Amino acid sequence: MRVYDPQIHGTPKLILDNQSDQVLTEAFGFYSNEGLSFVGKKNKDKRKKLTGKVRAKLDDIKDDAKDGLKKVGKIVAKAAVAVPRVSFLGLLRLNFRGFATKIYYATPEGKTKFNKFWEKIGGSISSLNEALQAGYDKKPKACGKKCRLKASESKESSLTTIEKVQFMYPTGLEEAAALLTSASPIIGAASAIVLALKPTKEGEKAVKEVDEDLKKEDAAAKAEDATMTKEEKKQAEVVIKQDEANADPIKEIENNPDIKPDEKKEAVEDLKKSLKSTSSEDSFFKKPIFWIVIGVVAIGGFILYKKRSQSSI
Repeated sequence: MRVYDPQIHGTPKLILDNQSDQVLTEAFGFYSNEGLSFVGKKNKDKRKKLTGKVRAKLDDIKDDAKDGLKKVGKIVAKAAVAVPRVSFLGLLRLNFRGFATKIYYATPEGKTKFNKFWEKIGGSISSLNEALQAGYDKKPKACGKKCRLKASESKESSLTTIEKVQFMYPTGLEEAAALLTSASPIIGAASAIVLALKPTKEGEKAVKEVDEDLKKEDAAAKAEDATMTKEEKKQAEVVIKQDEANADPIKEIENNPDIKPDEKKEAVEDLKKSLKSTSSEDSFFKKPIFWIVIGVVAIGGFILYKKRSQSSI
């Protein structure tokens, strides 16, 4: 995740939640437009050297270890969702739709279920807990289309849209759309688990209050969305398809020249299993929240469209 403070850090840098995925993401150039350290012509030789070292290590695993190819596939699959995973942590810090509250106060069985999913896609439990601690007691965030549009036009933020996507400590609704766009590859599977969680006795009151606050937030956002023009909605629908393609980890794997064909096959299969909904009964896509999230993600795409249009003028 990026930490952005121009007075201290200068240029934003991508920092993921574990060193292994950091190295793999840098070496293979996953989501290279997100600000990796070795992007650009001047860093081409540095990245090539790192890629060579990683390539040699993966080859050693394939040759020396039992089921080496499967192990390499898992390594690549986890790295391919490293950026979406950390963006989801940003949403938890915001307590977007009360997710942090619901995971924080979940029963031990529920927490174990989510933790297993998180580790399966390569996530760090310590990073997950830090995000939950930062967001569980905040008011839930729910921002509709009009809200996202206003955030994209805000002159107060010194961050570019791409910087917002990887902002380590998001402060409010202006970051939510970009985070949702970036986290979209894992939102469905993660949300299916979160929506099925039951709170502990001690957490029932907090979860109930979050649900009540969320209803108010949704109602306010819906009323505000009514002022959005048809043209704006249409543009959002077009752009979201492009941004979903750009955030697709399977395409990141399949189109990567530094990953061998047999490794790609294993990695894609592993990734599909990891991101599969836990059950058809709890499927995220059968719940109303799915359509709310789709709308918000669409506005994330619209924000990117607006920024790109402005930068090209």
